[in-house]
Amino acid sequence: MLETGSGIWCGAVFIGSGVFGVIAGNQPNKEKIKHAMLAAIPSGIFGIVMFGVEIASAASYNPNDSISNNLSKEAAVVALHSSLVILAFILIIITLVQIYFCYEVVYNKFNTATSGISNVYSTSGQMEQSHGQTAA
Repeated sequence: MLETGSGIWCGAVFIGSGVFGVIAGNQPNKEKIKHAMLAAIPSGIFGIVMFGVEIASAASYNPNDSISNNLSKEAAVVALHSSLVILAFILIIITLVQIYFCYEVVYNKFNTATSGISNVYSTSGQMEQSHGQTAA
């Protein structure tokens, strides 16, 4: 069975990525948003690795390899790996969303050509509209 502690190291990278995201959200500028995006990329990669490792761990669990033959322990191990698979999937989705939004903001893709309003944050953190008015 694969015991790598993937839940711990993936969680640490994910939390670090989240910290960069919170900092970029509180004081938005392109550099901080780029850093949040660059921190989210390894987080997503670690999440994919965790997903694979936990699926392999759950699939390769053999109760005959353990010293005690306890069915409740077997069920607990499979449940643990299954819940880590679910958490890894959620981690992957969240990091992909973070990468997408950071990319869109950095490369100014949130301009709405039909209404002439840009949803880009100003340096003060308020939503700024392209025709000069500030959103309420």
